Amino acid sequence: MADTTAKQRREAWGRLRKLPSKRWQARYTGPDGKLYSARTEDNRSLTFLTKSDARAWLNRTHDAISKGTWEPPSAVVARREAEAEAEVLRNITFAEYAEHWLEQIRTEPGKGGRMRKPATVLMYRGRVKNYLLRPLGDLPVREIDDDCVRRLARSLVALPSVLRPDAATNGVASLAIDVLKMILRAAVGDGIIAVHGQFAVPTGA
Repeated sequence: MADTTAKQRREAWGRLRKLPSKRWQARYTGPDGKLYSARTEDNRSLTFLTKSDARAWLNRTHDAISKGTWEPPSAVVARREAEAEAEVLRNITFAEYAEHWLEQIRTEPGKGGRMRKPATVLMYRGRVKNYLLRPLGDLPVREIDDDCVRRLARSLVALPSVLRPDAATNGVASLAIDVLKMILRAAVGDGIIAVHGQFAVPTGA
């Protein structure tokens, strides 16, 4: 008897309306006191072919409210969009993220509130293009760890100087690694990777 009563109350909850299109609309009052119509997961209007289909949807919504798992349609969309964006960032390659970072520093002020000079951004872009993209470009940012950075630093230290072939150091390793560290710190801020170490550059860089 108790089960039958509960079923009757649940079916009586909400509102059903037959539209001119002959389809059925389901509406209900949410816990926030607002009236909602049935919506899809991407927050589009949802109607039903039969009254029983509409009632079944209302029953599922009623159960979600009873269990405390209900969310307003707009909140569901926002959460799904955030999850999708987080997944994209989780798998972003270094080449993609480096381009995002370069555009960000070009268009947004730094910590001091000042815009960076075009020459500075151009210099960073050159270091990314000439020294970082080939070894790291296709690698997901989340896979770049301290060991990876140290190996890259050693390989950069070993490069001969373009302007002074006989020089003991090429002068580019520490500059390129500094840019990489800035990019990775930004990735930490974006939640793509965990906090890294200090990325010490080998002596002679």
